[in-house]
Amino acid sequence: VLDVRYGPDGRRVRLVKGEAFFDVVHDPSRPFVVESRAGSARVLGTAFDVRLRGDDARVSVLRGAVRVEPANGQGVAVLRAGQGAWLDGTVPKAAALEDPSAVDAWRQGRLVVYHRPLSEVVDEIGRYRRGKVFVRGQALAARPVSGVFDVGDPDAAIGALAASLELRMAHL
Repeated sequence: VLDVRYGPDGRRVRLVKGEAFFDVVHDPSRPFVVESRAGSARVLGTAFDVRLRGDDARVSVLRGAVRVEPANGQGVAVLRAGQGAWLDGTVPKAAALEDPSAVDAWRQGRLVVYHRPLSEVVDEIGRYRRGKVFVRGQALAARPVSGVFDVGDPDAAIGALAASLELRMAHL
C-alpha cells in the first residue's frame, strides 16, 4: 500500500504496507524519497526495493545509490548497487546482498531464499494467500530452508515445501 505525493518541489512515496520496487531517474530539483514507519530512503538515481517487516524496513539496491536514514534519525548510510540495509531503529549498516537477483524475484512471481528459517519462509509465502499458515514447534520453525518457490500458487509452494521436508500439514 502506497501513499504517493508528487509536486514541483519533490516526489514522496510512503510505503504503508508490503513491498515496492522503484526504478527512478535522479532529478536534483525534485528529490524522490520513500518513507516508512522505519525510516526513509532518498534516491540518488537508482533501482531499489523496500520491504516492510513489522516495524522494520529492508532497503536493497540493484542499481545506483540510495541514502537511508532510520525514523529515529540515528545515523545515515549510503547504499550502492548490490548492497542492502535494515532500518530497524539502529544505525543502518550497508551489507552485500546475498543474491541481488533474488531482491525483485517477487515481481516475476518467485520467492528465492537461502538458509532462512522455515517459519520465515512460510510467513513470506503466506503473504500471497488468504488465511493463516504457521509452523508448530520452535525447532521446526528454526530449521533452515533454501529454494525457489512459485508464489503465483502459494498453496502448491507450501505443499512442495512440506513434501520436500517430509512434514505433515493440517488444514483447518
